[in-house]
Amino acid sequence: MPTRTLPGAFAALAAIASGTALAAPDGAAPASPRSPAFLSPGELPPHPTSSWTAGEVTEGVPQELRLCLGDELPAHGHRYSRYREFRTAKLR
Repeated sequence: MPTRTLPGAFAALAAIASGTALAAPDGAAPASPRSPAFLSPGELPPHPTSSWTAGEVTEGVPQELRLCLGDELPAHGHRYSRYREFRTAKLR
């Protein structure tokens, strides 16, 4: 094989190998599309010392964010922003 085609052959081989590695297994079903939603505490990774709890989904922005960003945020009370706070029993 001439030396000029050797890098091209390696690139083609790498592309084929990565394509087969990324392909889904034969029995795997495609993920069903789901609308965005807030996580529940059970969907978070385990905490080493306690379990997660979650507050209600709340409109607006968290108080801490308002203190940090101040006037850079849109006027208070906008309804397009919603959030949920997660905590553990560990003291802050």
